[in-house]
Amino acid sequence: MYCCYYRHIMAPRRGRNAAAAPAEGSGAAPAAAAAAAPAAAEADRCTVCLDAMSAKREVTLIPCNHVLHRTCIINWIETRCFQCDRCFRCPICRAIITELREGGASIQRVRAYGDHGQPTKRYVIIGAYHETEGKILPYLEKVLDEMEVTLGELRASLAVARHNGRDSDNTFTEDMEEELNKLSARVNIYIEMKRAYQAGAMRGWQENIHSSVNNPWNYEEEMRDLRESVKEREERMAMLSVVAAPSTPRAAPKAPAARERERAARAARVTRAHPPSARDVRANARDVRRA
Repeated sequence: MYCCYYRHIMAPRRGRNAAAAPAEGSGAAPAAAAAAAPAAAEADRCTVCLDAMSAKREVTLIPCNHVLHRTCIINWIETRCFQCDRCFRCPICRAIITELREGGASIQRVRAYGDHGQPTKRYVIIGAYHETEGKILPYLEKVLDEMEVTLGELRASLAVARHNGRDSDNTFTEDMEEELNKLSARVNIYIEMKRAYQAGAMRGWQENIHSSVNNPWNYEEEMRDLRESVKEREERMAMLSVVAAPSTPRAAPKAPAARERERAARAARVTRAHPPSARDVRANARDVRRA
């Protein structure tokens, strides 16, 4: 039975497969080269923007060692969730990004900014919770120090690129200028936040802290909200002080002798106002004799 099955079914199949297979050395090498060509072309392009890697600055993602454009991966990280560092993942392999290296040196920490692309109260409060134990002012000072270092490095890199004649490559220098302008705007916002916090804003007792924390930052609106919140707080404290104020103290209880004297004086006043009748006099006299 098995021999019949093999002779009539399996053998013809093996023959067809052998005929369909290309001869050794006939087309295997060209096929492999054709498959490798798109892979090489893909390696020369950024996976995020699909532009040539030479058009912008390159950074290496650690630990996966994928290479992407600096601004592309930074923008990718900044739009991720801000709750934890585990949200900062490589867009290619989804590995958790622990470090970004440019030219062998690690670049400054990249923080999430959400859809606005700029700091908001919510991001500052959560960032302070993760980095400075919930203390907002030390967090703002820490971020400002780091961003000043990054701005200095960017200005130096831009000067070197212009010195080396990269001005003709508009994409390369415009990419650096765009990041420089973005970071400069963020520095101004952080400075305004620091001023507002030192003036008393961005505190937990403000009623609007949970409703407007993720709105775009505006210094004038923040200070107006601060004045309104301070006024409401003062009115609330005044109402609580009135409610909690002690009532008029009750008079201390009088001694028995004083109570007797007061009762006797009251009875005398009643007697003078309403003299007793003859019947009352006889009744009182009878009570005295019996006593």
